Amino acid sequence: MAYSCIKFMKKVVIGIWIILAIYFICSTIVNVHNTRKENRALSFDGVVESVTYDIKDYPTVIVNSKKYYLGANYNFNREIEQGDSMTKQRGSSIYRLVKNKTGQVLYFNNE
Repeated sequence: MAYSCIKFMKKVVIGIWIILAIYFICSTIVNVHNTRKENRALSFDGVVESVTYDIKDYPTVIVNSKKYYLGANYNFNREIEQGDSMTKQRGSSIYRLVKNKTGQVLYFNNE
């Protein structure tokens, strides 16, 4: 009797872990989709007034007195600096950065 009860409990625990794994995978997929959708909705063109990087090196910029969190789906390599020009068009996933000091043009795309 006790052996069958333990066997049943093991199946229940395994079932719960499988459900949690499926939930985690689905929520991650939905989160990535929503982040990309939000990113595509962004539109700005101007000079970077300030830039800060969080602990994971994801930038937040202020352009035209509006704050934009640029998020985790890009690898900006800390290239964005105050005084650089930055452009992002609505519906596009591409950021265009023109370095203030050199005029070098950099493109960042996550697709």
